[in-house]
Amino acid sequence: MMQAGYIDHVIDRDKFDLSDRDYITFFDIYQKAKNIHDRDAEVLTLVDMAVNQLSQEELSSMKDVLICYLDSRIPDSDKTVISTILEKFIKR
Repeated sequence: MMQAGYIDHVIDRDKFDLSDRDYITFFDIYQKAKNIHDRDAEVLTLVDMAVNQLSQEELSSMKDVLICYLDSRIPDSDKTVISTILEKFIKR
């Protein structure tokens, strides 16, 4: 199944020394990471790299950009301005 690209697997709860609360937190994090991976694996990789390599201030700036994109009160024209500025610095 791994060769076919599946990452789903059964998590054997007995292998982990987790309380019920910890298990729920663990499963919640796993599910969020899986959802991100399923949508765009590169985003998950970039987030992992960011939290390991960037300062807290830089991470805060990244969160602010994401919040702007998610905020429905911010007009699309303003979001386009943000995208234009980012494109100036991004070399893909």
